[in-house]
Amino acid sequence: MKKYFVFFLLLIISDSALFSLQWPVENWVLQSTFAENRGDHYQTGIGIGGGEQKVLSVADGEIVYYQEENTFSVLPSGLGNYIVIEHERQLRTTYANLKKDSIDIKKIKVKAGDKIGLIGDSGASNGPVLHFEVIDLELNEIVNPLMLLPPAGDKTKPAVKEVFIEMAGSKKEIKLSNRNDIKAGKYDFSAVIYDTSEYVDYFCQLAPYKINVYINGEEAAAISYNSIKKNDKSLVLSSNMKKVSEYYKNTVNNWHIYLGQFDISAGMIRVEIAASDFAGNETSKEFLLVSQK
Repeated sequence: MKKYFVFFLLLIISDSALFSLQWPVENWVLQSTFAENRGDHYQTGIGIGGGEQKVLSVADGEIVYYQEENTFSVLPSGLGNYIVIEHERQLRTTYANLKKDSIDIKKIKVKAGDKIGLIGDSGASNGPVLHFEVIDLELNEIVNPLMLLPPAGDKTKPAVKEVFIEMAGSKKEIKLSNRNDIKAGKYDFSAVIYDTSEYVDYFCQLAPYKINVYINGEEAAAISYNSIKKNDKSLVLSSNMKKVSEYYKNTVNNWHIYLGQFDISAGMIRVEIAASDFAGNETSKEFLLVSQK
């Protein structure tokens, strides 16, 4: 069964956060995307490369905080040198991993396009990269920056690689093929899913924007990387209030994503896993489960 999947940009944040930002650098290269699993943490912004260049304020605003690395030993050092700007409509942006001594705070109030620093490799970066983060103060959510930045013009499709199921309590993972004979029951689903960057020459895996699970043509689950908030000291995907960590399994790599648990009844069950990126490029795979009581 071929499902016609139409990509809609479903913004779950309030209208107070919906206004356009400009890219924080002129020659940007997207190197990491929102909510990627980093093993010990989850990406709360996007990583922008493109070599050492000026970092610009994405909108008019006011500098509310800046930090030079190692100035205060009690503060986290992962962001390195960074600056925080507050904008209208209770939006706040963070520009991190800046070059040493490059932060420019000659004036507190800034205009869109004003230089505030240079791309650097301070903090927990693996090379010159800008960590760019957006926070909606009204909703207390960390927002996917790609929802507010001009379109990236991405034309590459996400990859849906191996898909696995595991009967609840069995601790035995099954890699799905085109046809699979199984017992009826509750199964945990997971899959190796990632997007790739078309802006670099090397193999660069990125998080997708949306993942859907369809069972017999009906949507059974949807994971959207719109925004993250803290809930009971845990990072939560705001679209469905599930812990982000529940979407990742500790397997061979960080792109093995947990999709949820589903009740597979007896009979012929058709499963489709679809992944799309923020530009709407989509990849899907279908599998047939033949289940018996």
